[in-house]
Formats: sequence, structure tokens, C-alpha cells
Amino acid sequence: DNELSNLNQSVNSVMETLKVSNTLKEKTELDEMTGLLNKAGLGRVSQEFFDECKKEQKLFATEIIDIDTFKKYNESYGVEAGEDCIRDLGKVLSSLISDNVAVSRIGNAEFNVMYKDVTMDGLNEYADRIKKLVYDANIKHEHSESSEGRVSVSQGIGAGIPKEDAFIGEYLRKADEAM
Repeated sequence: DNELSNLNQSVNSVMETLKVSNTLKEKTELDEMTGLLNKAGLGRVSQEFFDECKKEQKLFATEIIDIDTFKKYNESYGVEAGEDCIRDLGKVLSSLISDNVAVSRIGNAEFNVMYKDVTMDGLNEYADRIKKLVYDANIKHEHSESSEGRVSVSQGIGAGIPKEDAFIGEYLRKADEAM
């Protein structure tokens, strides 16, 4: 009976350690403002996506999304409103998350969407959907370059089926150049 009690305590201790470990991992991989992946989380997930696409010879893509004229937004509405804008956009983008889509915040007003095993048509549909989701969020921005006076985004995509000698940086560079 004492042996069973000790075993039970050991199992509980291991379970508690795992919970703490998972909580710490989440905190180090998530952006505090949006709850999306941060750069560390993106690094891990993107490598998993990339390796899988390379192995299975499936399409891998990365999309950079930048809030247009965000500096003017902050200057016009204040830093607190700017943070709300980033949070709102984070919520919009989080609706895309699935087994094949990961979303992260990689800079002040910059996000990344990572895709695996989608078609080029599917990728274009995602890009169009993002534009529509941002538009439909109707976040006011009187100084936006869009004619409707609401927040808009610029997008750039780097995509392809990774060859044996390919690396993720190539796709990020392509996405950045497409902005």
C-alpha cells in the first residue's frame, strides 16, 4: 500500500513537472499581445512544416503581412490604440490556424502565415481571404492608403516545393521581396 502511494506521488510529481514545462514552453513561444506564435514559436513550427513538405514533396509557403501606414496609425490614435489594432488583427489572423496553417507575430506591425500542403490556388484563396477578413474587421484608419479609411495590409508570399538543398530563408526572402 505504501509502495502504491509512493508511485502515485511520483506520477503526480511528473505530471506537475510536465504541466509547468508546457506552460513555460507556451510562454516562450507565444506573443504576449496577440497570443499568436512569436519568432521562437515560428522557428519551431516553420521548421516542422518545411521538413515535412521537403520530405513529402508538397507545397510550402510563407506569407508576410504588414499593416499599412502603421506609424501614422500610432501617431494619429496613440500607442494604446495601436496595440488594440495589433490585437484585433491577431484575432482576425488566428481564425486561419489549422493543421496546415500557422500564424505568428514577427514584428511590431508584421505577421507571418506559414502554410504546408496547400495548392497554389488554395494559397491564393488564403491571401484573398486575409484581405477580406482585414477589410471586414473595419478597423478605422483615416490616414490609411486605402480609400475606405480603414486598416489595410500588404502581403508577400514565397512558395514552392522544397528541393533537397533548399532552406526556409529562401522562402522568407521571396515573401519579403514580394511585399
